[in-house]
Amino acid sequence: MPLLGPPELLDLFLRSDQGQIWETLWPGCLLTALFGGVGIISLFLFFFSRSQREYLRAGISLTGNAALIAFDAIPPATNIPVRLGEAAISITGWIGYFALPLAAMYLLGVVRPFWRRTNYVVIAAMLLRNLEWLCLRFGLPPPTFALGNANRICFFTTLFAEAALLLAIAVDGLRTVGRKAWLPLTPGLLCACGLLAAVIDPVPIGAAGGAVGIYYYFYVSVPLAVLVIFLMRFAEQQRENARLVDDMHQAQEVQQVMLTEAHTRFPGFEIESEYRPAREVGGDFFQIVPHQSDGSLLIVAGDVTGKGLKAGMLVALLVGAIRTAARFNPDPLAVLRELNQRLLGRSDAQATCLALRIGADGSATLASAGHLPPYLNGEPLAMDGAFPLGVVEAAEFSLMHFQLNNGDKLVLISDGIAEATDANGNLYGFERVRQLLRTATTATGIAAEAQRFGQEDDISVIAVTCTGVLEPATD
Repeated sequence: MPLLGPPELLDLFLRSDQGQIWETLWPGCLLTALFGGVGIISLFLFFFSRSQREYLRAGISLTGNAALIAFDAIPPATNIPVRLGEAAISITGWIGYFALPLAAMYLLGVVRPFWRRTNYVVIAAMLLRNLEWLCLRFGLPPPTFALGNANRICFFTTLFAEAALLLAIAVDGLRTVGRKAWLPLTPGLLCACGLLAAVIDPVPIGAAGGAVGIYYYFYVSVPLAVLVIFLMRFAEQQRENARLVDDMHQAQEVQQVMLTEAHTRFPGFEIESEYRPAREVGGDFFQIVPHQSDGSLLIVAGDVTGKGLKAGMLVALLVGAIRTAARFNPDPLAVLRELNQRLLGRSDAQATCLALRIGADGSATLASAGHLPPYLNGEPLAMDGAFPLGVVEAAEFSLMHFQLNNGDKLVLISDGIAEATDANGNLYGFERVRQLLRTATTATGIAAEAQRFGQEDDISVIAVTCTGVLEPATD
């Protein structure tokens, strides 16, 4: 009907009508915003931490309940069709209530098959009740007083069952976790109390004058409690990450201590080395052990499987074994056999390795356990293949002898150089390695070029230059 009267009176009437609408809408809008906002935050956290299933369950439950509250409270004051709103309430409410006990289980760490099966039973009963309700609302079958009462009883029964399940999960969490469970059980406990209050005082959230039931205040506290828990967990995770970063830095420092100096001189030899791990702790290793009695030099270099802290622990094991083996028998084959014994039976602990012994007269003995062959004056030495360390107990390692003369340069590299990959997915490759060794003059230059191309694995380079070897004795 058209409104007739003075403009001032009509304006006052319209403002009064809008105020009544806002009083009806604000409780549902506030609850929808809280549940929806915290639910989206939970799903966002799960996206960055897939192992934390509680983020996913809580996100589904909170967003589902947000949609339920929105369709339940807002359509009476809007132009949304009633039947469409009721169908949306049925679907979103079922999803939200299904994920609710799962979120409580994951938050408390009591993910038990019994609670899962109980949740399936409760949610199946709730689904049947929702289907019955929708059929009544759509006139299939025609609504009667008896069917209406039966549906109302089923509704309150399922709410009570959901609340009882949440309380039982909370008790299980207290019994299993102890006092630490009080904080993570708070959302489930508040929600259970809200469900029980809804059974006792079922005032709808869009009542005239913005009236709400007692359960509303419990529901408002649920997303706030979840947000507090997740913020505390995030802060704890940040502290744990800081501790892990500090541990990795300390492991890196320890690993650097185990390596030899980047530039060293021995009688007749000049040695340069460069090590650039792909992570804080790498899996490449090398040791240079001079023999005081005969002036020979033992160089052992290798690459353990894997990366990170686990690889770093294996490197520490092998470095200690190299020092021990060189003290008793510096023969390259004997060193590799000792290292092989150290790695056998340690699950997937394997490593490729080279053991090179250079005499004071330039005579060299090289033993290989599947490692890349060294490059002599820019060309790779022809070596037979062999098993890596830690694979076979009685492994046969390849062996060769050669002679180093004054001015010769022997370069030992890890596969991190040949396997460097650029932004287009192209490998650096062995042909580029040969060209690089012909042009680069230092170990640092070789490593830097591979790193610029695109480092994917640990890079280590050892360059041995003969500066004045003794002439072999003649008869």
